[in-house]
Amino acid sequence: QKPYRVVGVMRSDFAWPRKAELWVPMALPPEAFDLNNFFNEQYFAVARLREGVPVQQFSAVLSAKLWQVLRPRPGAHFATQSKWGVYATPITEFVAGPLKTPLYVLGGVGALVLLIAAANVAGLLLARSSARSREFAIRTALGANAWRMVRQLVVESLLLAGSAAIAGVLAGPLIGRLLLHLVPHDLAMGFVVRTDPAVLAFTAGAALLAALIAGLGPAFTLLRGQRRLALHEGGRSGTASVEKQRMRSAFVVGEVAAAFF
Repeated sequence: QKPYRVVGVMRSDFAWPRKAELWVPMALPPEAFDLNNFFNEQYFAVARLREGVPVQQFSAVLSAKLWQVLRPRPGAHFATQSKWGVYATPITEFVAGPLKTPLYVLGGVGALVLLIAAANVAGLLLARSSARSREFAIRTALGANAWRMVRQLVVESLLLAGSAAIAGVLAGPLIGRLLLHLVPHDLAMGFVVRTDPAVLAFTAGAALLAALIAGLGPAFTLLRGQRRLALHEGGRSGTASVEKQRMRSAFVVGEVAAAFF
């Protein structure tokens, strides 16, 4: 039963806080405003910072502005005794609490899973290189040096990791949007899933690291055993050499240790 002037209309998907359909200014009418009326109240406001302004700087300015307004007022003594204060915090921390530590833990878990996967692929590539020992022996007899074959193994690992990275980059935004539908609406508010250059650079670095982990084990084994490569079928047993068995065991031990960690 009061007239209001509409100063803005939000997007249809803006629903914060939940179930809020209308925002009105919180203020006293001029006839009810009295500078001597100071009470302990707690309110929060939502603001969008200008790009490049850190939250800490904004919080310091807010605190300075508060006391600049309060000191000349008659109720300043009450405000001082009550330890009034005002501060700014990111809205995600306000709604869900500090997120930096859980995100670091989640990132560490993701890194361990990546290491386990890389070690698993390294074990598979090591078994594959054992099956290709005759091929390497023929190439050595034809004059190929060890470094050429090592480069081949590393390139194969890079192609494998690169294909997985491309698949991850393509699937990432889709999975990200799915996760936003699963989290509480207040937490997902304002978040946009997109792939930017920083994400691509991190993905490329992770893929390179995984390729090195997966490819260096077989390459190192090939370098150490190149002189012992045999051409004839009877010159090698049906199982891998002791050295390759040790390398595989090391990968398995590393996987299990990372999983328990």
